[in-house]
Amino acid sequence: MQKISLAGFKDPKRRPRYIIWTATAAFFLAGFILFALMVTSTNWFCADICHAVQVDSVMAWERSTHANVSCVSCHMSVNMNPAEFLLKKVEALPKAYKTLTGQYAQPLNADQSVALNDFDDYLCTQCHTANRKVTPRPGLIIDHEAHTENNVRCTHCHNRIAHIQDFELVAKDPTTGEVGWKLDDWMEKPGCFRCHSQEEGAAATGACAACHPADFDLVPADHKVENFVSEVHADLAMEEYARVDEAKARMERLEKADGGGTTIDMASTGPERAYAASSKENEWSDIPPANQINYCYTCHAQSFCSDCHGMEMPHPAGFLEGHGELDPATCLTCHAVAGETADEMLFCNACHHPYGNPALPWIPQHVDSVRDGGSEQCFQCHSRVFCAECHVAAAADN
Repeated sequence: MQKISLAGFKDPKRRPRYIIWTATAAFFLAGFILFALMVTSTNWFCADICHAVQVDSVMAWERSTHANVSCVSCHMSVNMNPAEFLLKKVEALPKAYKTLTGQYAQPLNADQSVALNDFDDYLCTQCHTANRKVTPRPGLIIDHEAHTENNVRCTHCHNRIAHIQDFELVAKDPTTGEVGWKLDDWMEKPGCFRCHSQEEGAAATGACAACHPADFDLVPADHKVENFVSEVHADLAMEEYARVDEAKARMERLEKADGGGTTIDMASTGPERAYAASSKENEWSDIPPANQINYCYTCHAQSFCSDCHGMEMPHPAGFLEGHGELDPATCLTCHAVAGETADEMLFCNACHHPYGNPALPWIPQHVDSVRDGGSEQCFQCHSRVFCAECHVAAAADN
């Protein structure tokens, strides 16, 4: 069998055959590439083949106002040339491998860096022109021009417009078997307060009048219940603190898993994700995730709680070690029992005087506790001359 070489193109007898076979091979290769690009760009391939693990995102897209818009219309650059388009497909292969081998975590794109980093406005304005009438929700004032002037892109606010997760999620993490959590909708208030704030020096003001008309009721319905301050607000505040702490813990767990080879952001193959400290060149790398925004602080400055309670709230780490120096009247702001005075402090008895009846004043019953349990229990908090200060004074009076 004659060996095929470039010399064949130089031989006048074999040159036509070489040209024909080369052209045929190039034609079929080009056809295969074109067919592959077309197939891999269909909604069917994106939803049912390549991104089958993103079933929640697919379901959200199918329920959205963008259900008739193809995936590549938003997730690929407009008028991308064929070479660049092909390169994007090749770059996706490592991610496809991780998907097939189960090296991913749910939810995918947990830090939502796709919306922060990968979507330029022209992807939206190819359909949404400046002539489109802006229709904000009732009670809202939105100045789109002011946001655009400050380099705020469409998807920095409208991140879930094509993937609103208004249903129970089903996609499970391949390692833990747990269903992922719903991603933030930045059109909700915590999303705004990634930049806006009640605190001084914020990137954008959190003043109510900046976003709400004068006739808007600023007081939420859950604040209008009877005895809100005395019986309700503390539980709501603690629930919000716990929610924020859990959101931070979830992201920390995913970041640790990512260090072990699990990908969080399927749109990024490296460490340069939206909230990564290493990506300081990205002006949006420093804004906090919306699920870590304390909802209470969107209306109240963080100092609001401390100004009312007379101390840092919630109690900081190490609070117990020095709390004895506080004025008991400060503690009674939250921990008072009906009819209790600062001298009685029945709330404190539950921890400090467990040997008696914590529902009763301590002084009248402390004699029995000392007699039964000894005085060493007292000296865990009090100095050894503490007793004498009271008992000697009482003896002198007699």
